[in-house]
Amino acid sequence: MNRRGIRERKCISVLLSFLLILCVVISFALVSQINIKADAVTKVYPSNNTGVISVDELLFNNRGDNATSVGDKSIFNMYSLIKLFNALTGKTNATLKDVEDEMAKPQYNNSKAGDGTYTPNTSSTDYSNAFVGSIHYGMNSEDIRSVTSGNNIDVTFGGHVWSVVALTTTGTSTDVSAGDVVLTLMLKNPIDGYKTNWNGWQTPINSNHSEKYSSSFYSASMIRSILLNGKGSDGSDVKYTEDGSSLVALGSGTKATAIANYDSKLGIFTDINANKNVTNFLVKPKDVLYMQDESYADIETAAGSTNNWKSGQNEASKNKIPSAFGGGTSKWYAGWNAYYQQEKSVYGTAVPGSGQTYSQLSGDQLYFDWGEDLLWLPSWAEVGEHGTTSAGTAVNSSITGLWALNTNQRAYSNASTTAAQAWLRSGADGSSGGAYTLTSAGARNGAGVRASEFAVRPALNLNLSLAEDSAAYPMTTPTDVNSTYNGEEQDYFKANGA
Repeated sequence: MNRRGIRERKCISVLLSFLLILCVVISFALVSQINIKADAVTKVYPSNNTGVISVDELLFNNRGDNATSVGDKSIFNMYSLIKLFNALTGKTNATLKDVEDEMAKPQYNNSKAGDGTYTPNTSSTDYSNAFVGSIHYGMNSEDIRSVTSGNNIDVTFGGHVWSVVALTTTGTSTDVSAGDVVLTLMLKNPIDGYKTNWNGWQTPINSNHSEKYSSSFYSASMIRSILLNGKGSDGSDVKYTEDGSSLVALGSGTKATAIANYDSKLGIFTDINANKNVTNFLVKPKDVLYMQDESYADIETAAGSTNNWKSGQNEASKNKIPSAFGGGTSKWYAGWNAYYQQEKSVYGTAVPGSGQTYSQLSGDQLYFDWGEDLLWLPSWAEVGEHGTTSAGTAVNSSITGLWALNTNQRAYSNASTTAAQAWLRSGADGSSGGAYTLTSAGARNGAGVRASEFAVRPALNLNLSLAEDSAAYPMTTPTDVNSTYNGEEQDYFKANGA
């Protein structure tokens, strides 16, 4: 064969090879596109690895009684904060800047499978048009587990062990990434030896709803007053109702049982006058963007669920969500709750169906008052529906809440409470006589607010930016050094003459 024929065969061979490679690449691209589209609509449920990364006590135990101010370096232990930063970023010797860079990554903030969507409130009316299918920015628990090889993070803070459930910012409607870094913590196990009713009275199912405070009205609930030891973040009284119309202070009523040794257990998180309190480092729910407008109805919608669930009461911390009384499509279940107070207790406004009015000046508890709290119960929207029994059997709808908790975070173990469930702040979506719970196995349940005594697992928002500003490395305790002078110059680090 002549050289021209050989060259032509080589050219054909090269061309065929090129076409084959091109076909493989195109096929791979098509498959990838299909997978990407599939991922966009496939629900991703929280992983259930049992591993835990434990972070030591964040606070210096030997800090002074008056060490409560931001900038006081005697409050937070930098070694513990670095261990926390390492866990959140997967780095060694990580800084808060590394945490901020990690939580800003697109995979956590672009709409993705299992994470829903978020759009801020831009409404000019008193009804929010936000859509809260996910936290507004940063990392939920499942995002964090993607960094920790599937492990959860537990943090000791103020003598209690807390589960890290979300990492976000305070945020604004124009810049969701703005503001300080916020680490949300939920108590890992219930408060030792304590259980309580949710409220001091229970609305009859067939009530005409003329009462001032429905029994699932969290801001006027017994459980809120107990959790705060009867005092708000400004030191004012947090009262509760025992009959739906009047309010009583904690200790003045007949139905509330306070938490024993509260000052030593929870006082530093709620009492602005307590020694060594950390109230200056906690962020109120009304100041965290996604919490202002959250509703379980959005969680269901984001998950593509066809269930007829709607929002539980007491979920949003600041802004009214659309209801049967206005604001577009109702996010409330159109049943027994149709004429409940829900979000109507704003200054001087009448409540449809009851004729009641509310005034801060007259000492009324208002629907959004709890948004000022530094310690609060989690909501149905935050913990979601996904859960399993102790035998591993799936229960509830598999709907990931805002925090994307796995069963190991939702479940608890604390024999001293003898309580099989722990209260949430969300009232039942179809009746104001009930509230939702998490079982010790991690499933979502519910009960009458006055019918059952259950455990308490509060949550809080820790301002990591302020904590880092108030942290230092612990000093090593000095030791005595004995040395005999030998007439020669001594090295400071070898004072024994060695």
